[in-house]
Amino acid sequence: MSFPVYGFREFLPEEDFPFKIAVRSQDNFNPVLHAHEHLQLCYVTYGTCIHRLGSMEAVVLQGNFFSVPPFLEHQILPMNLTPFEIIQIDFIPYFIHENMRDLSSFSSFMDFAYIQPLIEKNGILMPKMSFSIVDKLEAETRIASMRKELINKEEGYRLAIKADLLKLLVLAGRAFQYNRRSANDRKSFSKYRQSFYQTISHMEKHFAESICLEEMAELAHMSPTYFSSVFKLVKGMGFSDFLNYLRILNATQLLAETEKSITEIVFESGYNNVAHFNKTFKKLVGITPTEYRKGSL
Repeated sequence: MSFPVYGFREFLPEEDFPFKIAVRSQDNFNPVLHAHEHLQLCYVTYGTCIHRLGSMEAVVLQGNFFSVPPFLEHQILPMNLTPFEIIQIDFIPYFIHENMRDLSSFSSFMDFAYIQPLIEKNGILMPKMSFSIVDKLEAETRIASMRKELINKEEGYRLAIKADLLKLLVLAGRAFQYNRRSANDRKSFSKYRQSFYQTISHMEKHFAESICLEEMAELAHMSPTYFSSVFKLVKGMGFSDFLNYLRILNATQLLAETEKSITEIVFESGYNNVAHFNKTFKKLVGITPTEYRKGSL
C-alpha cells in the first residue's frame, strides 16, 4: 500500500526551527494513512480514538502519551461517534538543539520514542504510556507553555520551547521506564537496543570493509529508512557521514604514524578510489592528505 511521506521542510513551518504543536480533534484530524520524516509525540487530552501504526492498531484514551517515529506509516481514526482531542508535537530532535543528541544515551527515551513502536504483542501495539498524577500535571503545563510561546513568539520563545520540550521528553522517558515492569518487556526492548548499538560497534571495527546501509539495518532488525533515522539521532550525523568519519580518522592516524604510501592508506581505510578519498579527506579535514602528512612531521 502506498502512502504519502511528509518531508519536515514542507510540514514544519520554520526551517531553522523545525518544531510544531497542533491540536487535532474529530473535526480536523488527518484521516489519511501517512508517514513523516520527523518525530511526532501525541498526548490525548480527552476522549477516545484509534491509532494505527503499520499493520497494528490500538485504542488510545485520555492521558495516553505515544510516539510516531519517522517513516512509520500511521493513522488516527475516530471510534464510533466518540469525540477526542490530541496534542501533536512534531520536531526533529537534533535540529532543535545540539544537546538533544544526549538523549540518545537516555535509554528510556529511546525505548519509548523509537523502539516501542517496533514491538507488538499478539498484533496489538504495546500499551501506551501514562503519566503519574504529578507528572501528568507537569507534562500538561509544559505542553500548554509551548503552545503559548509558539503563538505569542515573544523574545526568547525558542529557548523557552526548547526548555519545555527537553523537560517533557525527560518526563516521558522516566514515566515509560516506570510503566515497563515485566521482565519480558525489558528483554524485548533490550534486544532491539543492543542490536542497534552492536551495529554501530560493527561499523567502528569493520569500517575498512564493504559496508552498506541495508546490511547494517538488517543487523539492527530495522528497515533501512527507520535505521537511518534512529542512527542520525544517536550519532548526530547520517550513516554515510559517520562511515566516512571513521575511515578518514583511520587515514589521519596512518598518515601521521606510518610511512605507508597514500595509495596503501586509501585501501586500508576502506576506499577503492584515490580521487574520491582525496576529495573526502579535504572536505572533512580541510587540507589534502599530503599536506596533512607534512604537517605531522
